[in-house]
Amino acid sequence: MSDTILGCDCSSYSIGCVFLNGDGIFPVTIHGGQQNDFDKRVSVMFHEFRKLLKENKPKAVYIEGAIYLKNVKTTLMIARVIDMVIANCIDQDVYYQVIDNKSWKKSILGNGKATKEQIAIFAQKKWNKALVTQDLCDASLIALYGWIRLVTTKMEGV
Repeated sequence: MSDTILGCDCSSYSIGCVFLNGDGIFPVTIHGGQQNDFDKRVSVMFHEFRKLLKENKPKAVYIEGAIYLKNVKTTLMIARVIDMVIANCIDQDVYYQVIDNKSWKKSILGNGKATKEQIAIFAQKKWNKALVTQDLCDASLIALYGWIRLVTTKMEGV
């Protein structure tokens, strides 16, 4: 999958991952386990993401940055999951970029404040398939953002 872009949308319970290449999209969700405490979930997600990265070898990984939530603890938990994704990219020498949610929304949807519903409707129509979670809808459009960036900037070294 050398010409594949991976889009990631992280939460404190899972990572929505969507691979995008010339053949279409391939969604995968990595779950940390609902019953586990946070540290155990991160450990499970770390190992599962590492395996996914090794098996698929994307050209680049685009990750939505942590958003500020009223619950600071949740914001920090999501940031730790994002850092874990970054650590795996660094460890496996895969190019990555963290992008602000307003940036990819503005670029893809023309509206940096697009709602979850608008994102889901756009993603379902764009890919002509049902994406079962909001994380996968977001990840698919994050991957598209990355694909466009990679193609338009012709990042040969990536």
